[in-house]
Amino acid sequence: MRKDCTKRKKQRLKSVVVVLMLFLVITVTAGVFFLILNIQQQRAERKEHLTNAVMHINKGTYGVAAAAETVIAFNKLIKQAEALAGESDFDIAISVYETAMKVAATIFYKEGVTLSQAGIDEMHKRIIEAKRNEAMNLFYTGDQLYRNNQYAEALEYFSKALEIYLELGDQQSIVLTKARIDYSELKLAEMEESNQEQPSTDNDAQDDAEESELTPNYEHNLSISFDLRTLIDNQNQSPANRVRMGMRDGLNEGWYNGCGWVATYNALIIMENPKHPAEIVKHFEESGGIAFGGVFGTYPNAIEEYLKNLGYRVSHTLFPQLSMDIDETIKNSQVSILAYLHTGAAHYVTIVYEEDIDKFIVYNDSFACTRSASLGYQSYTETGAAIDSIAALISNTRDILFSFSLITVNN
Repeated sequence: MRKDCTKRKKQRLKSVVVVLMLFLVITVTAGVFFLILNIQQQRAERKEHLTNAVMHINKGTYGVAAAAETVIAFNKLIKQAEALAGESDFDIAISVYETAMKVAATIFYKEGVTLSQAGIDEMHKRIIEAKRNEAMNLFYTGDQLYRNNQYAEALEYFSKALEIYLELGDQQSIVLTKARIDYSELKLAEMEESNQEQPSTDNDAQDDAEESELTPNYEHNLSISFDLRTLIDNQNQSPANRVRMGMRDGLNEGWYNGCGWVATYNALIIMENPKHPAEIVKHFEESGGIAFGGVFGTYPNAIEEYLKNLGYRVSHTLFPQLSMDIDETIKNSQVSILAYLHTGAAHYVTIVYEEDIDKFIVYNDSFACTRSASLGYQSYTETGAAIDSIAALISNTRDILFSFSLITVNN
């Protein structure tokens, strides 16, 4: 009995050991299987990562190469645009710059986009400047024709200049050019009226008639006393206000139209070569230098030619604010004559730069004499107003619209 019991215990123990051994084998086998599976999965993942990495590298290489080719193409376009600009083909240059901008944008090349836009902006500025220069040349040619009594031809040039100024929206130049057109039309009307009313005569008789018309002004002006030393700072005062120029009664006296000859008179005193106003006015009248019979004063070109005839080195710039530093230009001259348009009319002033006090002395200019301290105004001896800047005088004076002529004079 006892033996049977012991035998059964041994059999149960043997069974447990077998089960445990079987479980261990199964567990180890499963562990090995999962380990092998995990290793294979990791290998597959590494292979996939490696494949993806190779693909990214290849893609990046191709991208870099494409970007490099795009940059090369962009630079070629920029050089082409610059070459076109150098040949003044501004419109085509703008088109090439726009293409370059699109090329730069494809690779997010911000500097390239900025560079292209700067080029486009510069081309637009050059187009405007070229058109303005063309208009100024047309205006100047028209002015020359006008002074030669070729009013119909002058009208044609002024009209072409006006078209360009209207396109540019240059209001200051539009006002001045329209005024020139009006003058030309008035002159043409005068000529037609004169041809209808006056009998035909030979040229000598006409010259004698013109000379007899001017003689009264010359004799009258010569009778007025000037000391030829004191500069005129107010044309509304005697003796300047009594000088006559032109034949329109009431519109031919110095207080009304005398600023042109006054500016010339003052300039010659500064240059130590004084002339009596009678001589200056006589020259302007005889040379066709007065506008619309003197009603609109004196032409800038008449002053320029008169001073050149006296042997001076003269430089004349139309619309000086558009092309130069007015202050520096005047500093480099012995004397200058500036013409500007204000809300009442046009006006000439004489200007000289005094280096010892670093001031511009302006003669016969009521605006300069009433400027605020911001322009550095101070009275100057017996005549003239001393200010820090002519450019500031023009831009900061509400009633002055723009300057349209600067004549600089040197020995």
